[in-house]
Amino acid sequence: MTENNKTVIVTSFWNRPILIRSLYKSTSMSASLPWRMLVVDNGSIGETKEWLRQWGSARSNVEIIEREPFSPNGENRRGSAEHGSALDFAMGHLRMEKSMVVIMDTDIIWLKPKWDKLFFEKLNNHDHVTTHRKDCTECPAPYISAFYMDFIHKNKIAFTPRLDEKMIVKKPTSMNDVGWMMNDYNGSGWCRLEHKTPGIGYARALAIRHESDPIAEHLYAGRKRSAGRIIKWVDGCFNELRKNIKKDLKNKKV
Repeated sequence: MTENNKTVIVTSFWNRPILIRSLYKSTSMSASLPWRMLVVDNGSIGETKEWLRQWGSARSNVEIIEREPFSPNGENRRGSAEHGSALDFAMGHLRMEKSMVVIMDTDIIWLKPKWDKLFFEKLNNHDHVTTHRKDCTECPAPYISAFYMDFIHKNKIAFTPRLDEKMIVKKPTSMNDVGWMMNDYNGSGWCRLEHKTPGIGYARALAIRHESDPIAEHLYAGRKRSAGRIIKWVDGCFNELRKNIKKDLKNKKV
């Protein structure tokens, strides 16, 4: 099936309902073209797993796919390797040749109305749109990357990090989250989004911008933050998004 000018947001979820709800809500408020969301439940446990199933089934533009992360020796494993593996798993469920695929961390909230039109515009002249300070292919993750689906298949891009000892934090495996990465891509032809601190209302948040124009906000390691910190950050982001929507509507009338 071919779908033009349609966006598919792909994200890996693990035990933080408020983050996926906020990502979905901010997309609903800011996207201007048809979109849907593919969520990989990457080993959520207990009530959270059932909550995600019910949340997804109540939304016609959300698809939930489940996988259990396992290491080669059969032990449960999380962190970067499983984050990237979840994205590779998701790619196997996508077949639209002309859809724009936006791979995102769940701890991101959109701030810019019509960000999707900007991304489609940039993809006319670039391989992909992404966030990173230096190299768009390196680990830690770019946090947001937008491609056309056929570009991912054509270049056989994979997202599971090829970790070495320098990348692996000397902590339990569940804490070794240095991000997903793009393998088998030379990094040329990308449109860079700025990714800087500080963000809105919380010192560990990072602002994602394009030419100084706010695009989104990234909490950074959001699943490790306290509920109170996350709520404060979410409220600040949605206040900013509402302001930007009003400003966009006002400019449209002028």
